Amino acid sequence: MARDRRRRNGLAAAGWTVVFVTAEDLAEPVQLIARIAAALRLVH
Repeated sequence: MARDRRRRNGLAAAGWTVVFVTAEDLAEPVQLIARIAAALRLVH
């Protein structure tokens, strides 16, 4: 878990937005796409 946190911190420092997706999210693709779209709007 610590390695994942360091990697996520590195991505954030490089300007990336991370959206975590679980198997449950894949069962609701419309909602997942809405979450991703919202994350993209925050970037722009």
